[in-house]
Amino acid sequence: MKSKKMLSLILVIAIAVIPMLMTGCLNNNNGNDPGEMQEGWLPPVFNGEQKYFDNMIFNVLTKQDGLLSTSFNVIDVVGGEDNMGDSLINAAVTERNEKLKYYYGVEVNRIQAQNPLEEARDSIRKLDDSYSTFYLSVTYGLTLALEGALVDLYNDTQYINLEEDWWDFNTLEGLFLYDGLYVALGDINTSDDNATWCVLFNKDLYVAETKKQPEELYNLVKSGDNSHGGWTIEYMKGLASTCYRADPNETNKWRRDYAGVGTYGVYTQDELTTVMLAASGYTPLRNDDRSAIGVADNIGGNEGFFTALNTIYEFLGGTDKTQWLLNVDRVSVSGEDKWDTIARGGFKSDKTLFFMCHCATIDLMRDMEAPFGILPIPKITESQQEYGNTMLYGHATCYSVPSRHYKDKEADDNAAYILEALGFMSSSSFFEAQG
Repeated sequence: MKSKKMLSLILVIAIAVIPMLMTGCLNNNNGNDPGEMQEGWLPPVFNGEQKYFDNMIFNVLTKQDGLLSTSFNVIDVVGGEDNMGDSLINAAVTERNEKLKYYYGVEVNRIQAQNPLEEARDSIRKLDDSYSTFYLSVTYGLTLALEGALVDLYNDTQYINLEEDWWDFNTLEGLFLYDGLYVALGDINTSDDNATWCVLFNKDLYVAETKKQPEELYNLVKSGDNSHGGWTIEYMKGLASTCYRADPNETNKWRRDYAGVGTYGVYTQDELTTVMLAASGYTPLRNDDRSAIGVADNIGGNEGFFTALNTIYEFLGGTDKTQWLLNVDRVSVSGEDKWDTIARGGFKSDKTLFFMCHCATIDLMRDMEAPFGILPIPKITESQQEYGNTMLYGHATCYSVPSRHYKDKEADDNAAYILEALGFMSSSSFFEAQG
């Protein structure tokens, strides 16, 4: 099961961030994905019920094609027939949707909107049945949940079983609002993987500076060997500072462009403060009920939390205006795109050892000449037991069900049942394609 820790930059004071004790609904699933569609093979049942919807159109509201970001991609909903290319993932989604239609009588229909959040709100205000589900960013999904527009998938329907492997339980555990869950993600969509933060490193620079092979760094990460401090912020900082080479024409410690002969140790972004705090395992807030939002229990009087904050502060510049680190969000270059030219361009041009970014960036690095590797966000200290990787809420996507319980509770349950079926069908199709 994929393990991710998430922290919202915008909605953090509204979302539940303390893990909750969760129990899934009963699922009498005795089936296995047959691969090819087979006559006579019965698909699994959910909550003891076998449903067939007889040519039902399952309308999915999502973002317009022209508004795609590097992470938000509608291939999770439809396949390659919509000019999304011929990738294995697209083919896998097409196959999954064909199976859903064959075994459950459901046809997935994507409906695009230039402003999907406002379109979802408008649909809810009109009390219409235009959409079976919303496929939006996690930020938008939580916004609608706070407005009371979505079905509670944990308490109000018996068909979503979070104990199944196709749901990303570790992520969903941190997305509860009070005692309810209103968004779903896991194998059903691939962009939660794309939106996960990671550390890219230039293998050639690593070998040149350390005289070691990249496999030694991978082994350090995998083993958590604390004899060298393990893969921690301090260890990363040591490598980064070694790699730094000042530009002889530089007059300001915080150089504002990437031109010249200088080399940095790390490229970062503003979000890294939140990303690294989430990776430490600490959460700043709790919400026990609808009237109480306060400081989380593991914060008050906990020196570890303040140590983590101080460690991150010093790493990202702190008191010494760290020379070896460049915050790309603070770059000002007239007429240049700071992401294509400076951030990704600088990394591809061997101008930094490490680049902290989300995984969708990897697809944009295919033309890089030097080989690069992928690492998790480092631990705060060597005493930290596990790695924690967070996501970009604005890029990660989720499914949600518009609430129609006021007039059609069965429609809510059917949508939840179909999401569970999509999750099951995705669990083999997507992972086989991703290899």
